[in-house]
Amino acid sequence: MFPHDELLRAWFREYQLEVDRRLRRHDWKTGWQRLRALARTGATPKESGVSSKRPWLAFAAVSLIWGSSFLWIKIAVQEIGPMTLVAFRLLFGLLALLAAARLTRQRLEVTRRDLRSYALVAVLNTALPFTLISWGETRIDSGTAAILNGAMPLFVLVIAHFWLQDERITWPRLAGLLVGFAGVGLVVGLGSDGVFEGNRLGQLAVLGGALSYALANTYVRRNLRDRQPLTQATMTVFVADIVLWASVAGFERPAQLPQLPITWIAMLWLGLLGTGIAYLLYFYLINSMGSTRSSLVTYTMPVIGVALGAIFLGEPLSGQVLLGTLLVVAGVVLVNRKSAIRRRIAQPVQTGLVVELERVNLENWELVAKEDGPSGQPVS
Repeated sequence: MFPHDELLRAWFREYQLEVDRRLRRHDWKTGWQRLRALARTGATPKESGVSSKRPWLAFAAVSLIWGSSFLWIKIAVQEIGPMTLVAFRLLFGLLALLAAARLTRQRLEVTRRDLRSYALVAVLNTALPFTLISWGETRIDSGTAAILNGAMPLFVLVIAHFWLQDERITWPRLAGLLVGFAGVGLVVGLGSDGVFEGNRLGQLAVLGGALSYALANTYVRRNLRDRQPLTQATMTVFVADIVLWASVAGFERPAQLPQLPITWIAMLWLGLLGTGIAYLLYFYLINSMGSTRSSLVTYTMPVIGVALGAIFLGEPLSGQVLLGTLLVVAGVVLVNRKSAIRRRIAQPVQTGLVVELERVNLENWELVAKEDGPSGQPVS
């Protein structure tokens, strides 16, 4: 039916969301007709009119926004408490997400069954890690925080090994874990104070934030896989902001409003860009480049965070810091390396349509698609 498997994989990387959307609207015939037409022409997604420059510009923007977040956090916590900072950050981010939903005319579809899941994700993926990282930066450099937060994919692999069936630790991944955690150990080992003293406690707080991100990442993949991305982001930020304002009232009373313009700029950057615009750009990257290439953002964040901290805040750049950064990035690269076919099988499509190429007989593809119909369930 198809000229070769590579074309099929390329087509789905670029058009998987549109096909899934049509399947869900009971218009599955149009989707499969478009797939067969593209296969007959032998055109790749790039040749069929999809620009290759725009996704990479979005990638650069996301890398800069998220990589610079540690710099802006360090600036803001010089004047206000970490919980107050996160509460304002989430408030501005929520306004950006609601504006995006309004402009794109997307309805936020939330079921009662999902509310508990969104509440859990709001705590694990937003409220807790944002607060831990912000508090940690009251004791450590922004560059150090960026390096330690970059270890999040290492935690994801360990957790997913026991929680998800499609993410197992292999020998190459084990090597990546050892390399990455060696870099973390090198960074955390700097300084002579005890485990619960001085900068060491700040380092542990940032690592706790990275672990919380990893738990939320794995939970979302298991329980909220097929939900609308904008709904996920908006509900997560909304619930997390409620939690943070309650925490401010309980732990940072009276709440201190910032007086310096640079603090307001930091909060606006972290909220509108780091929590609002960057979320939307990242979802765009997943849709246009695929989740594999989008994950490269994780590699750039520690490097950008260390560089900006050294340039604008005069943070020291020792050989140990640089070596730790390289080891963490190298470890993350190793644990994310997979063959192209296996990656397509293992990683779920953002909207829930999973295509297991090795288990599908391409000659019977149309029959399988018709039997599976518009339900959006995995094709196996």
